[in-house]
Amino acid sequence: MKVTFTVIAFGGSDLPIDPTSTIAARVNGDTVSVPYSASNGQFVVPPTILAVAPNGTVAPGERVRRLSHGDSFVDLVGYVQLSPSAPQAAFGGLVFDVIAPDGTDTAVTSNIVFLPIGGSGTVGGTYSFGALTGTYRIFVTPLRCTLPDQCVLGTTTYSGLFFKVKSS
Repeated sequence: MKVTFTVIAFGGSDLPIDPTSTIAARVNGDTVSVPYSASNGQFVVPPTILAVAPNGTVAPGERVRRLSHGDSFVDLVGYVQLSPSAPQAAFGGLVFDVIAPDGTDTAVTSNIVFLPIGGSGTVGGTYSFGALTGTYRIFVTPLRCTLPDQCVLGTTTYSGLFFKVKSS
């Protein structure tokens, strides 16, 4: 027997089979016992994670970095919220896309936080900029997670703020 589930909504699709059950098949007209394995199906819809303004920025005091001071990185900060209409609590984060002055795009994945329904959280990551001076732009895309290690990228990218790297 093969059972195929078609997902129509959030939730479980259990098909319990008693472990003491005997599964049988007809083989050449005789009924014989057949070994089997069983597992239950569960489909969980990735939650709706919203980026909260200013979407993506840098830690306080890091808007301007100076190579002459030995600065080589910025701490990225973002804010996420689980939709107030979500059916259950979930996890969320952000992917920060940092666009360097030369156009290079580097993705930095934030930590993942637990979010109760309608709840919000702060996430972050670290971006190393090397010796390239100029203005760096930040964009963020939400990470929609059913569990901390089961995330999908959101479909909307939000413009964040910027930071500058100067030689002195």
